[in-house]
Amino acid sequence: VLGTVMTVARGNPAAHEVLVDSWPHFGVVLTRLRPEEHKDPQDFYTNQLTVYYRDEGAWRELLGGTQAVDWTRAFQMQG
Repeated sequence: VLGTVMTVARGNPAAHEVLVDSWPHFGVVLTRLRPEEHKDPQDFYTNQLTVYYRDEGAWRELLGGTQAVDWTRAFQMQG
């Protein structure tokens, strides 16, 4: 997650985005490839998500209550 945040801050050549529930006191940070960059919905490597959370409730809310994760695509989640 830290690596993606640093990459985004340095021009974002990998076309990632960072989602947080609040700032600066966050409970969950999710990084992913920007949706418009998804070329193959079956490529779980390209559709990789990374997550860091301090608040499990915020993580569960992000997963179930938002469109942060596209459940129609194959993906890999690392945390």
